[in-house]
Amino acid sequence: MQYNDEINKTLEFIGYYGYDYPGHQTLEYRLATQALIWETVSGQIVEFWTGPSGTGNNINVETEKSEILKLINSCNR
Repeated sequence: MQYNDEINKTLEFIGYYGYDYPGHQTLEYRLATQALIWETVSGQIVEFWTGPSGTGNNINVETEKSEILKLINSCNR
């Protein structure tokens, strides 16, 4: 699927600030990055759980998602 330039640029920033940015090489940042990518292209909210099919405990990555978005919003786009 092809996305417009704005979405492509947003995905580039999510990838950089989620995966490559110093200190963001943790499982939580990896999950947050995947969630933001999926949410950007699908518009659906993504959650992670410790068990299959939404069972177990919720893995909360809202702090990491917020940090990635803050960094994206603070850069010159």
